[in-house]
Amino acid sequence: MQDKAQVNQAIAGVDAVISTLGPTENKPTYQVTAGTENIITAMRTAYAGW
Repeated sequence: MQDKAQVNQAIAGVDAVISTLGPTENKPTYQVTAGTENIITAMRTAYAGW
């Protein structure tokens, strides 16, 4: 989740993205928070034309 290029590659060409990740508290310092941001950015890039 931390490697933006790998996240982009994993999302490219898929029909759906499901994430069940999440800490019990949502603080900006959590790795899950940064990883989720990478997933959302990749989704927006992959589906920009939708």
